[in-house]
Amino acid sequence: MPKGRNDIARFLHCLSDLEWKVFLLYQGLSKKSQNRYVKSLLIYIAYGSLKDSVILQSISRTISARRKTQSNAEDKEYQKILGEVWKKVKDLLKAVSKTKKMDDKTLASLEDKLGSIYTIVSVQLKTLQFLAKEISELYNVTLEDLQGIFELLYRDEQDSAEILIKIKNSCTPKMQTSLNPTVKYQNPDSWYQSPVK
Repeated sequence: MPKGRNDIARFLHCLSDLEWKVFLLYQGLSKKSQNRYVKSLLIYIAYGSLKDSVILQSISRTISARRKTQSNAEDKEYQKILGEVWKKVKDLLKAVSKTKKMDDKTLASLEDKLGSIYTIVSVQLKTLQFLAKEISELYNVTLEDLQGIFELLYRDEQDSAEILIKIKNSCTPKMQTSLNPTVKYQNPDSWYQSPVK
């Protein structure tokens, strides 16, 4: 977690780039999904991540004037700062790019991996909400605005996680329930007792 002035700007920049990768991941999943309903939900998540990326990038640039394009050294730094979530998103993005089409079963199996990403990012955004006061003092940004932005970003992550659950439910085959169930008895007369004479 960020400890000083430069760390906060770098952390925000890392989160912005993570959201950009998540955008690319969901955009790719949407293009490869064969289910139109799921495709629309995936693109909704994708553009939510793009929006979050732009917001985090803007805050990062407000805080720090030093920004350059990503290099391999930065990629390793992102993995160090963001941990397993950075590697997970990159690996999923690589796997999705190699796949031609995705059926519902494959998408449903990805939900657990994708959901864990939102859990981790949500925790990081919640932490930023707690750091909002320090950030606003360091960078002369209005505290209420900053807290509001981080709250919106946090809610976006929660909404995306809920949509993933809807996608999983939509892609998971449901058991058919019949109004006329078939009941088979092994010995249908076993319940019948003849009257006592």
